[in-house]
Amino acid sequence: MANLSANIRVSKDLKELHANPNVDNPPILAAAVEEKLDHVIALIMGPSETPYHFGFYYFDLRFPPAYPNEPPKVKITTTDYGRTRFNPNLYADGKVCLSILGTWRGEATEVWRSSYSVGYVLNAVQSLIMNSSPYHNEPGYEADTIGNKATSSTEEDDDDEENKRDPEVIKKEVQAYNNKILHENLRVAVCDVVENVLAGKTEFFRPFIKREFLLRYETYCHLCQKHLHLDGQQFPTMPFEYAGNIAEGKYDFQSSLNRLHALRAKLDEETESWRQKGKELTARRSYISSTLKDEHAKLNTEGIEGVSGGPVSQDNAFVWNVTIFGPESTIYEEGIFNIEIVFSEDQNEIPRIRFTTPMFHPNISVSGHPWFNIPPGKHDSVEFLLTALKKLLTNEPNPSPATWVNLEAAEMAFSRDQDNRKQWKKKARALARRSMEE
Repeated sequence: MANLSANIRVSKDLKELHANPNVDNPPILAAAVEEKLDHVIALIMGPSETPYHFGFYYFDLRFPPAYPNEPPKVKITTTDYGRTRFNPNLYADGKVCLSILGTWRGEATEVWRSSYSVGYVLNAVQSLIMNSSPYHNEPGYEADTIGNKATSSTEEDDDDEENKRDPEVIKKEVQAYNNKILHENLRVAVCDVVENVLAGKTEFFRPFIKREFLLRYETYCHLCQKHLHLDGQQFPTMPFEYAGNIAEGKYDFQSSLNRLHALRAKLDEETESWRQKGKELTARRSYISSTLKDEHAKLNTEGIEGVSGGPVSQDNAFVWNVTIFGPESTIYEEGIFNIEIVFSEDQNEIPRIRFTTPMFHPNISVSGHPWFNIPPGKHDSVEFLLTALKKLLTNEPNPSPATWVNLEAAEMAFSRDQDNRKQWKKKARALARRSMEE
């Protein structure tokens, strides 16, 4: 990039994106390629309750010397090597159709402005394109055509009777398209991406993806199991799809389910390798083991009220057992909650954190992995992690669907039915009391 002002602006955009995350939506990350600020790799997590449910979508952004007076060139690279079209506006060849990028015609006001940023563009992709009914992103098939008509953008006569379509047929097509996109989301944007991460084929956002996969694992499995009845059926072809820009194939949710189990097993093996490596590093008195021991000494000296813990033994500073005493005036006040934390020798890795005490909490997965926001640079701070874990039990559960990792608990806790909310509290409180007996 020859233009210094463009270089400075991209750097500013990236800092703002990471400094001000919207925790009500799934995360969006971006990083420069080899410190070349004219080339950025971004990762957008698909929104919850859509066919893109917590998939990992990579995008490639190229910035012209005139940026921000001209928009970046944006391509989606999560396409199964050009074989999968994830949306009418996300082509198999990588094209991203968005009016502010100048890649699609929109209203006169929908044009690029120099005030727009990297974060603005990526949020627009996540919110406008990755929605709950991507079928309606195709021009002529918008939601307001239901009950009226849906026509291709190439058709000129909107009043032509032949263009009018049965709204019930359209509704079935909307659901069929969602099923197809969800299948490819799990196959390509989850399984393929995580397999590549574990195989070392991609370096961008590896620790983040591994943590998110463990958090969402049960949800991914639930989605596969819910759609197993479709297995063996051919993908439907939508009226707006055509050869070379389509998702083709047969449903095979069972295959994705098997791959999810295998990926979880590999991550469990990796956690165990951290545990074993920790013994070796502790014996060698490595820098990281010394740092962890210092963190333990600080915790003992300064303390966090209601929290205790440290390394499981003097032989391994990398495996911690932590106990949180249920905060007063909460449904957890009668409980004692045990947590295991396993640290890696790679300080870029996010520690593996798991409640070993059974929990029923919207923001704690069935297998015990807790969701909480980790700002950049805080993942290796023991004090931050333990404080965040305590807040998880002190504060009310986060109501944003983007933070839900136990769907059954979330559906009860945030139900409009008061009886359901009471049942959630009753079950969570019962588990807290039971923890005192274990």
